[in-house]
Amino acid sequence: MHAIGALIAYMAINGGNLFDKLKKLPKGLITSVYILFVLNLLFYNRIYASEGMTVVQRLIDALFFAFFIFEQNFCDNRLFSMGNSQAMSYLGKISYGLFCYHGLVILLFTKAIEQTGLLNSELMVFFINPVLIFVITLLISGLSYKYFEKPIMSLRNRFKPK
Repeated sequence: MHAIGALIAYMAINGGNLFDKLKKLPKGLITSVYILFVLNLLFYNRIYASEGMTVVQRLIDALFFAFFIFEQNFCDNRLFSMGNSQAMSYLGKISYGLFCYHGLVILLFTKAIEQTGLLNSELMVFFINPVLIFVITLLISGLSYKYFEKPIMSLRNRFKPK
């Protein structure tokens, strides 16, 4: 799945006819992909019911997310620009922390909540747990960015080759 991202990066660096054509995708086609993504989410359990569909599901997910990244970064006719959102820009800044800490937060939160016996209630599983896990991960990632990642990134100019 990483190959899809590498292919887009290669095309972005080297350009070419295919890249130029993809950059000019019409809004109707872009809208269709977003609609297909929503339908894919809505009918997820029916589409990917068999074990064999797991491989297909991962490929389709990778293609959707690669398309969204491509559309937001390179398309001339994007539907909306997430880059104009301060919240999305902030999430982009702390995204490495979100990636690194989410698994640990899920594990520790689940272990802590097991003690309460509330782990299996529907309200906890589908609403409260995901919200709390997301908020805790956001807080940890924000602190990590401010006090760890950003200071280290500010040092990079000192070590550039001359």
